[in-house]
Amino acid sequence: MIGGRTRRAVAVVLVGTSLAVYALRQPHVRTAESIAGLVSAHYGDTHPRIVRVVSTQTDNPPHDPMYSIILAGHFHKGPQLVHYIIFSALADKTYVWGVRGYNRFDVTLWFDDELEPLPT
Repeated sequence: MIGGRTRRAVAVVLVGTSLAVYALRQPHVRTAESIAGLVSAHYGDTHPRIVRVVSTQTDNPPHDPMYSIILAGHFHKGPQLVHYIIFSALADKTYVWGVRGYNRFDVTLWFDDELEPLPT
């Protein structure tokens, strides 16, 4: 009986320790809305409309959480104005890539390989 109680107590301590360590390792995950706001502001629109958000993960390990985001608004790169942008962003880091500005006919007018660090 005493041995059984000891084993249960050890199991609880180990599980509790594992959960605490796991919680400490969890990265800060940004919302798609906050990332959309930062990226759109970088291109001159402070009130974009979110058209679509796909929450997924990267292909390669460690399979980081990420978003694919489409925004509508008035986005500028130099003198060029577009009404839509699509891009990918890591949810736990300040990294955005594949920013494509396009018009309502889905014609790409400009492309940025990456934004790092994410504008704040």
